[in-house]
Amino acid sequence: MNNLIKDIIYSSIKNLFKNQPEIFVNTDQTNLTEWNLSHHLSNEIKRYIFWLDNDLDVTKRNYRNNRP
Repeated sequence: MNNLIKDIIYSSIKNLFKNQPEIFVNTDQTNLTEWNLSHHLSNEIKRYIFWLDNDLDVTKRNYRNNRP
């Protein structure tokens, strides 16, 4: 079981960088935070553990703290 979890996390991180190579590039719209990174990683993990759900409510400063 531990190896399965390790493999899922490793593959998810690998896929995150493959699918979004500029994940660490900070722009006015992305506002790089741990919330942003964890949400994107959660979406990759969900591909393997599809019965779990993840949701994140975000606000953006350049949108007057509203959702874009």
